[in-house]
Amino acid sequence: MRTVKLTPKASEDLENIWHYGWQHFGEIQADRYINHLSEIFSIMSANNIWHAST
Repeated sequence: MRTVKLTPKASEDLENIWHYGWQHFGEIQADRYINHLSEIFSIMSANNIWHAST
């Protein structure tokens, strides 16, 4: 299984997504959404689904 390494921009985007969710839906829902995205990254990694940059 490969490790998913986020770019600084992707990390910033995830932080902004969490903050938006927190403002509009609360902390629990924001955490759920980010955790779900993390699970998706793990599934992609486990199944060798990724975009390799050169």
